[in-house]
Amino acid sequence: MSVRTTRRGFLKWAAAGAVLVAAGAAGVATTRREKTSPETPAPEQPRVMKFSHQWSTADVRHVWAQKFAQMVEERTGGAIKFEIYPAKSLYQPVEQWDYLVAGDLEFTILPLDYASGKAPEVSITLMPATIANLGHGL
Repeated sequence: MSVRTTRRGFLKWAAAGAVLVAAGAAGVATTRREKTSPETPAPEQPRVMKFSHQWSTADVRHVWAQKFAQMVEERTGGAIKFEIYPAKSLYQPVEQWDYLVAGDLEFTILPLDYASGKAPEVSITLMPATIANLGHGL
């Protein structure tokens, strides 16, 4: 049996996976939140996540970031919100990997080769046609 996927299908699965990761992170943050007192419960505040990228607001990758943020906010009922920082406005492109690993940045769109000096296995993303389809990749 051959498993074949389209770019659209891949993006849907990637977005779904990211939503699950974000929802899990929000759940962990909620369970670790301290209560002020039993009599006055703290109001539920949305989890705000930073999303940084290097492209201008006219670039399709910024549109993807906005669409992703919109989908997550809708599917979590507003429990997770995003602050999107386009055009290198939060971090420089190559630095984003370090901030992501350190936990200071939750989401980014970047060429994975930016991280190849620190995580050599991501260099495989530069090799065309290395993985033929989703089944081969899995």
